[in-house]
Amino acid sequence: MAYKRKRPPLDPCPVESVFRIVAGKWKVRVLYLLSLEELTFGELRNSIGGIRQQVLSSLLRSLIADGAVRHATHAWSERSTYGLTTRGRELVALLTPLAEWGQQASGGTGHCVGAADAAAERAGRPAGPASLTRAVEWVSVSEQAQRAS
Repeated sequence: MAYKRKRPPLDPCPVESVFRIVAGKWKVRVLYLLSLEELTFGELRNSIGGIRQQVLSSLLRSLIADGAVRHATHAWSERSTYGLTTRGRELVALLTPLAEWGQQASGGTGHCVGAADAAAERAGRPAGPASLTRAVEWVSVSEQAQRAS
C-alpha cells in the first residue's frame, strides 16, 4: 500500500528557492570567482583549492541547470570557459548584502572566499565584498540599458 501524506505539501517559498541554488560548500565561491571573469575548469579548480574534480564538475552542472552559469566552447581555440548568465549576476547582486552583513557580524575577520581572494590578489584584482559590489554595479548598468531600449 502506498504512503498517503497526512498534510498537504507546503507552498514553494521563493527564499528557499534561492538558498537551494546557492546551498553547498563551494557554490558561493564559484559564483564569486565567475563574477570577476570567465574561467576555465582548471582555473576554477586552482583558484578554489581543495575541491575535487568530480565535485566541481557536479557543482557546475547544477549551476548551469539552475540558469546561473553558462558554459561556452570557443571555436577558435580549444578553451572552454564558464561565466555567469544575467540570472547569475542578479544572484551575485542578491548575495552582496549577505556578504557585507556576514563581514560585519564576524567582526571583519576573514572572507567567505579565502582562496578566491588570494587568487584575485595574485591576478591584481580587488578581493572580498568590494569585487562583489562590482558585479552589482554591472547588473544595475545592464538593467538601465534594458529599460532604455
